[in-house]
Amino acid sequence: MSFKHCARSSFIPGTEASPMSAKQIHDIMLGYRNRFARPDEAVNIELALDFCTSEKNASYQIVTRAEFDAIPNSSRSEALWDGVTRTIYIPDDLEQKIGIHRMRYTIAHEIAHMILDHKPPALVYGRGTPSRREDIPIYRDPEWQADKGASFLLMTIAGTKAKGLVSASEISENFNVSEESAGYFLSDARRISRRA
Repeated sequence: MSFKHCARSSFIPGTEASPMSAKQIHDIMLGYRNRFARPDEAVNIELALDFCTSEKNASYQIVTRAEFDAIPNSSRSEALWDGVTRTIYIPDDLEQKIGIHRMRYTIAHEIAHMILDHKPPALVYGRGTPSRREDIPIYRDPEWQADKGASFLLMTIAGTKAKGLVSASEISENFNVSEESAGYFLSDARRISRRA
């Protein structure tokens, strides 16, 4: 397998996405999630991959660890979205390396990159030098956006309300995510609900 044309080395640092609020990301991700999962259930991550890649005319590949390590920029990534080839690359040993909760979150994070149409700096800026990540406003940071997107793909405000889930541990257990992810989701859900 050749990765000559995928996962450009400049993909993560310096990429600047279209500005989005947490609420906007929530609404986009919920629009996808509601089409393949009930609001109160844990997402089947394989079904999410199949559904979302099909909807976005993209693909995913499960690759060996050696193949994944050969992809440029993979050394600092658990999985990769390549906006050029429109492919999510997932190493076949991901669950063994990071555990089930982190694996689900990582795949959801890459799905969010795809749904939010994040592109590497080469496509965004042409041949110019990408910005330093610390110079990018948070609402334009594709990693922040994909983190929010992963959270809203895996958990829903409606699901927490329907089941009366009020703590991070309850949300974690219901949606099959880590308590840390559930805690961040809970904070975002409260902010979004106050503004609605």
